[in-house]
Amino acid sequence: MAENSNIDQVVVYLKGIVDDFSFTRPGTDQNLGRDVRNLEAERIDERCSRAVGPDGKPWDVNADKYGKWKDRVYGWNHPNVKTGNMLTYTSLQGDKTTIEKDLVTLRYGIDKATTETYSPVDNRTEKCKEADGKVTDIQKAEYAHTGGRWGKKRPFYAIGEGDAEEITALCQKNLDQYISEKNAAH
Repeated sequence: MAENSNIDQVVVYLKGIVDDFSFTRPGTDQNLGRDVRNLEAERIDERCSRAVGPDGKPWDVNADKYGKWKDRVYGWNHPNVKTGNMLTYTSLQGDKTTIEKDLVTLRYGIDKATTETYSPVDNRTEKCKEADGKVTDIQKAEYAHTGGRWGKKRPFYAIGEGDAEEITALCQKNLDQYISEKNAAH
């Protein structure tokens, strides 16, 4: 019975699929790695819109005095939102993400200051204050993650609750498509 087995061919075929499938294969946005990056940026953005960190815990509110000042000057008192540029989709995607065969490394930010203030209350934009235009998105993110001089840590840029499952589902969908393509060509 073993003489009629094609198990060796099946093993070679499956090994080829495993070895060939990677984050560099085609995806919706150029490749699967960029799709993973985009999905994670969307997940972070969604959490930030609810003022929730990657651990699922709400961020601390602003100190009363600062919160009143921020509301008076900007028109809102949302934690982690002053001009809005730190949490833009462009900053969340970053411009230095690396995509390798078996690794996607997300790197936050574009290291630029903003020229506009974006309102989380009514989606309006206006020219930002001079001082706000001197701080880059990366500097703001560092402040959020370390707590800065006030010690209020509000981390946001990390894999959070449910992200792994969503990314796995995205990769599974891409893998299913890849296997269909391989089987069609075989």
